[in-house]
Amino acid sequence: MDGLTTDRLARHAQVSKSSLYKHFPDLSSLLEAVIAGEAERISHGLPQEPAHTSAFWEALKTYGANLLALLNRPDVIRLDQLMHEQAHRHPQLGARFFAATYGRSLRELEALLRYGVARGFIRQPVDPQRDAEMLLSLWEGFAFGRARLGMTDQPFPDPVGWAAACVDRLFPADVW
Repeated sequence: MDGLTTDRLARHAQVSKSSLYKHFPDLSSLLEAVIAGEAERISHGLPQEPAHTSAFWEALKTYGANLLALLNRPDVIRLDQLMHEQAHRHPQLGARFFAATYGRSLRELEALLRYGVARGFIRQPVDPQRDAEMLLSLWEGFAFGRARLGMTDQPFPDPVGWAAACVDRLFPADVW
């Protein structure tokens, strides 16, 4: 892959090139493992089926705060920059990156919103797929775009507050 080499990744990861090859047969396998591991951190420890209304809204806000905390990490910002650089020359890699990151978050949020509607935690009219995408867009906003362009190294100074404010804004009739 042009511009993306194991040397470059090893330098970013601060490990030797031989360490990378010891665990991963090729560059794509390495990137997929990194992406899967990072994506797992967002929903780790959250209840899959919150039992009551306040637990549901707290889970939704915590998911957002976890996502934003992850996006605050310099290594995650660099990986995102790198993947955007490579996606034009390697569309399949770009598609796998999207599915493992943005797509996964979209699916998880959509499922959580469907659950909230089914349990009556969300009373206002909702299109779970559309609203999951809107919520992800609100959370990332322009802040992550600035980080991707190298204009800031910490896009979200208050991940918990920003995540909660976005949920409150999108679901004002239901959030307590």
